[in-house]
Amino acid sequence: MWPEQRVVQFVNRQVDPEFRRIDAWERRVIKTWLSSLSVVTLLDAPCGFGRFFDLWAECSKYVLAVDSSSEMCRRARVKAKHLALEVAVIQSELPSTDIYDVGVAVCIRLWAHLDSSVADSFLVWLLATAPFVILQINESNRSPETSELLQNGQYRLDSIDRIAQVLKTKGAIIRAVDRFSPSQSTASLLLIERLHDIG
Repeated sequence: MWPEQRVVQFVNRQVDPEFRRIDAWERRVIKTWLSSLSVVTLLDAPCGFGRFFDLWAECSKYVLAVDSSSEMCRRARVKAKHLALEVAVIQSELPSTDIYDVGVAVCIRLWAHLDSSVADSFLVWLLATAPFVILQINESNRSPETSELLQNGQYRLDSIDRIAQVLKTKGAIIRAVDRFSPSQSTASLLLIERLHDIG
């Protein structure tokens, strides 16, 4: 769970020019993909302080928003009220929350901080929750075998090929990929489609 000081630091990063460029790219791609899916219910996990709530309101989605931080959830509820967005904000560790019947799950700004085994389990949970998943990763140009937790322990580069192999075993595919490289790293958005129910 994030302490309040870290939450404030993250919220304040929104004014950083590079963060704003990435944010604009994320919004453009996500909005385009959502318009093609025509889903009603959306899962925002983790929702943070409700960074995308204005986009969800524009897309007229009913939103289930989940975050493990009480401060993030408090801020998200305030933002939802300000936007008059129909959203249920749930404080919970992912993926312990019991959620069903979601049209699309959006997972932004989490993947890079997870160990591979935890990330794979989380992806399976997302796929069991929704037939479509929009997932952001920090893509590695290295082989899948070396895409693990970095030495500084802060984030892990991943490989689309590695994720595609995980999806293959779970009856899902990567339907679309969009990449953005504002600096030395490459952020990638993946639109993942579940081909059949996951038990």
